[in-house]
This record gives sequence, structure tokens and C-alpha cells, in this order.
Amino acid sequence: MKSIEARAADFKRDLQPFAFTEQMKQEFYDYWSEPNKSNTKMRFEQETTWDLGRRLARWANNNKDRHNLQKTPTGYRTIPEAKVPETDLEKLDYELMLYRLNFEKVPFNQMDKWYDYLKANKMLKRFGKDDVEILRAAYGDDNQKCRCACVQWTFDWLVNEGRNFTWLKSQL
Repeated sequence: MKSIEARAADFKRDLQPFAFTEQMKQEFYDYWSEPNKSNTKMRFEQETTWDLGRRLARWANNNKDRHNLQKTPTGYRTIPEAKVPETDLEKLDYELMLYRLNFEKVPFNQMDKWYDYLKANKMLKRFGKDDVEILRAAYGDDNQKCRCACVQWTFDWLVNEGRNFTWLKSQL
């Protein structure tokens, strides 16, 4: 019979083909390779049933939040880190994404913060005479609400087109 050290090395080698993070595989190895008091068997060798793939999948499922994993039909994969929007254009695209998912996540009364940026970059939806009349009828002389509505109509236009502000800027 092989020594416990040799069996531990074999166990570690058996983990390598699996597509999990090295950190997760190391934690799995550390837990399941723990020797008994007499140092003759490892924890996994004392189990009555053992399927390495199934045990790893269960381990991943139990620790998916800690290891940033997402279950897919073919197993688990690492969730890519979301890029934090840095530029105004990235922030605008992020707000548009939130608006697309649930328009209530982007409050109407805060949309005017984008008005000047969109106007300066010629990215506001073009408004016809009828549009202007609708805005005046709805909001009268309330400039802030008119600005919010202009931005919202631009958001709606892009959502309906299935586009974003990065695309729009590339078209100018």
C-alpha cells in the first residue's frame, strides 16, 4: 500500500483537470486530505461512497458565493468581475441598462443630470414640433421636468432600438 503522502499527492493530482479556481481546489484538498489520528487514512478515504466530480460540484455549490461561481448547465464557471463605470459614457450606459431592466431604478426627477452631457455630445433624441408641444403641455415652464423628459425620451428611444449610448456616440 502507498504511503499517505503518496496517496495525498495522487489526490491532489486528480483535482487538477477540474475547471475550478485553484483556491477552491486547494480548500477542497485541505479539507478532504486531512489525516485521521493514526495518520493512516485521509478524510475522503473514510467515506463509504466517493465520486470526486460530484463532491467537487457539491463543494462548489455550497461555496459559490465565496468563490464567485455561477452554476451553468455544464458545471460551474467563474463570474466575470463587473467593470465599474468610470467615464461619463460608461455611467450613462450603466444607467440605461438599469432603466432597461426596471425603469423605476432610474428616478425621473434625477434624469436631468445627463441633459447637459447629452446635449453637448449631440446624443439627445431629436425632437419635432409635436414633441415640444407635448412637453410644454405636460410641464409648462418647469425647465427641470422638461430636461428630465428629454433624457427619458432619449432613454426610451435607445431601449426601443436595442442600442446604448456607446453605439450612439460611434454613429456621430
